[in-house]
Amino acid sequence: MDLMAFITIGFIAIVTLDTMQTSLLDIAITLGLVAFLGTIAFARLIVKDKQAGGA
Repeated sequence: MDLMAFITIGFIAIVTLDTMQTSLLDIAITLGLVAFLGTIAFARLIVKDKQAGGA
């Protein structure tokens, strides 16, 4: 999931440089933050599962 987000962010960055529309950078930053928060949430889920005695 992170790889897809990073590829999409890179694509948005390239399009931003090509079209000079700086508003697209806001979308890339937001996508990066959402991907980061998703990674943190998934890591916390794994830790919680291990502490509860999961496999």
